[in-house]
Amino acid sequence: GVWGSRQRKIRAAYQFPPYTSLGSVLMLLAIPLILSQTGTTDLQILSTTESSERRQIFPWIASPAPFPVKVP
Repeated sequence: GVWGSRQRKIRAAYQFPPYTSLGSVLMLLAIPLILSQTGTTDLQILSTTESSERRQIFPWIASPAPFPVKVP
């Protein structure tokens, strides 16, 4: 086919749910973590809140993780 063989399409169909789930779980872990560390999820307040670099690493990586998973 134009977009790959049948076997590759089937493989891609099986790989899609786990990758999508992993990206979503990372986002779902990042939001409560941000809330517990700062007491808010308001982006205007978060932009002025001081926090150590160590506490910022996981939310910084986990928050945008679902987006590249969704892009083909």
